[in-house]
Amino acid sequence: MKISICIPTTELIYSNGEIMGPYMLNHLLNSISEQTYTDYEIIISDQSKTDVIKNVCDSWSNLNIKYYKNNTGFGSAAKNLNFAISKSTGEYIKTIFQDDYFFSPNTLQYIVDNLGDNTWGFVGTWHCDEDQTDKLYGQFSPEWGDPVSILSGGNTVSGPSVMFFKNDDNYFDEDLCWLNDVEFYYRLYLKYDLPLLLPNQEIVQRLRSEGVSNTLSFDIKSEECSYVLCKHNINPGSKNIEDYPNLINRIKKINL
Repeated sequence: MKISICIPTTELIYSNGEIMGPYMLNHLLNSISEQTYTDYEIIISDQSKTDVIKNVCDSWSNLNIKYYKNNTGFGSAAKNLNFAISKSTGEYIKTIFQDDYFFSPNTLQYIVDNLGDNTWGFVGTWHCDEDQTDKLYGQFSPEWGDPVSILSGGNTVSGPSVMFFKNDDNYFDEDLCWLNDVEFYYRLYLKYDLPLLLPNQEIVQRLRSEGVSNTLSFDIKSEECSYVLCKHNINPGSKNIEDYPNLINRIKKINL
């Protein structure tokens, strides 16, 4: 198996009670079903407390879906994504969130054709708002800047949905929820050196009003920034997560 497409899922219940997870996952799976490259498996890690996501997966019997219920770490995208990665068997991991999707039928082929001996990399992205998939904007190609700036939140490559990496014991930091992407990129950089940057916009990322970046408190964002810089010996200070009260309180709630 060449590629494991790892998808962390939930019901995605909005504050008005609307359940958007099934709709968005269906859209993503449809974009996968159209791929010209087919040497892949789909790993679904489902934190839903109902069967709505499982029912969607069951309706796509033509796809190589491996569905797993994940009853741990509710509310942690990193824990959910890591669970999917742990179940994968492919040579490479292609992470993508359920609210994003492949832009063209050639997305996977484009990645595989350009992989060579590279161990990790990124493709370009489009953006859309919520369900407005007919109104794409924000065309973006990844750039690799100063690694410390990227670690600090200066993300010049975009989110995990546009990346791919070797299936080689690589996992996201589950203590983080805002900088878990760039902290992961920094560790891959230390492990493998520079990423492969593919300029074509091959992923569409939805910008949701109730996404993490729009709902996370300033205090947690500030503590995460301080913590990751200490963790990687860039700034002096504590590497003990217990010394960051807002972070540890959030983590305790997730692990209830």
